Amino acid sequence: MKQTMLLIVAALALGSAGALNGLRSDRWGLASVVTDAASRLEAIPARVDDWTSQPAEIDPRQLEIGQVVGHLSRRYRHQASGQEVLVLIVCGRSGSIGAHSPDVCYEGAGFQMDDAPVRRVIEQPLAPAELFYSAATRPEPRLQHLALWWGWSADGKRWEAPTNPRVSFAQEPVLFKLYAIRTIDDPKQTPGKDDPVVRLLEKLLPQIKNALSPS
Repeated sequence: MKQTMLLIVAALALGSAGALNGLRSDRWGLASVVTDAASRLEAIPARVDDWTSQPAEIDPRQLEIGQVVGHLSRRYRHQASGQEVLVLIVCGRSGSIGAHSPDVCYEGAGFQMDDAPVRRVIEQPLAPAELFYSAATRPEPRLQHLALWWGWSADGKRWEAPTNPRVSFAQEPVLFKLYAIRTIDDPKQTPGKDDPVVRLLEKLLPQIKNALSPS
């Protein structure tokens, strides 16, 4: 699972040193807006209904390279079934967080997307969440299939899967990106309402909204 999380971090994309230095020096006068948004990640609960979680490690160097200002990384486990879902939420400037989709760096780690990403909807009150979904396979050193879900939000309320997130969120000073990932046996099986990721996010997304949305 630690290796899987490192792969997710690789998908955050590399940012330029100039942009990172600009963030540190508050060159653009937005650092407090970004850091305030990132600090709200801490309010997301570690337990949601029958799901409990443990922190998942991330290499801090990768977070710095990806210009991630704040992040939440947890492995949620369903108590009854034992099913696990790895959840990563990162926060930073919209230009860096919206730069790339996971397929860019997953291929460098030996994974291939089995099909083009498709948009799927997680039902939520008022504003259903739209996320990308794709399965990825790595044949060596041992066969491994992963189910990948990801999407972006400027405020934690509305999650979207735009074709070009960097353009779509260009006017937003802050951007959140959510990954949900789990190991699967059959990459061709279409996830339904009983999929562990769907079941977890139906419970977790309202809690994310409460934590990330400014009062």
